[in-house]
Amino acid sequence: GNRIRATCTAFLLALAENRVFAVQHPDFTRYFVPPEGLQWDLVQFETRTLSRRIINPHGNTFDREQVQVSNLSAVYPQRIWIHKKGNSFHVFLTRNPHYASKIAALFGTTSAFARTALIASFLMQNPAPWYTSAVAPVLASLNFSEFPIHIAVQLRTNFDDNSAKHIRRHLPHTWWCIKELLCNLSLPASKTWMFFA
Repeated sequence: GNRIRATCTAFLLALAENRVFAVQHPDFTRYFVPPEGLQWDLVQFETRTLSRRIINPHGNTFDREQVQVSNLSAVYPQRIWIHKKGNSFHVFLTRNPHYASKIAALFGTTSAFARTALIASFLMQNPAPWYTSAVAPVLASLNFSEFPIHIAVQLRTNFDDNSAKHIRRHLPHTWWCIKELLCNLSLPASKTWMFFA
């Protein structure tokens, strides 16, 4: 969910600033093996004596402005930058004139969705062997490999927020909208596998 998106944004920031990318996210480091040549587990680095700064443009007005307009190395002299949450960070960073052209050249797209998908595909390309072994029987029972097109639809909400209440109140309409969107994709039924959560 948001933690995966935050991890992708942290990776984008590392690329833009030529910094080391490290992850302090037990689930992420448990389920995925780093791509070849990349070591991302924060515990592998000696960081106790290094200065650090949480950058949170989602909840901090100063950070929100700086991420969009400034050379961040000049603004944040700390050795370790921490990004925990805030989906707007990604978009703000691509508006920054210090990084916009580099990001565009790296990804060849102005779509935040496409960039996030590319980064996530790269970071999560190697599921941990134990996880692959655990899910293989489930996927086999669903004939997953017979379908070249896979779509996952997730209605992700917190049960104590307004969006969850809205979805529960209007669940039939919500599902109708999802089905209409999928039907408009014109995907061949014999080749498409869909998962709803």
